[in-house]
Amino acid sequence: MYLTKEEERVYDGEYGWARQVCMKILVKL
Repeated sequence: MYLTKEEERVYDGEYGWARQVCMKILVKL
C-alpha cells in the first residue's frame, strides 16, 4: 500500500498510537 506524505502524516497521527500498542502486544507474544 502506497501513501503520500500527507496521508502518512494523517495515518501516523490517528493510528500511530494504535500501531504502537499492537507492536507492544506482538512483542509480548
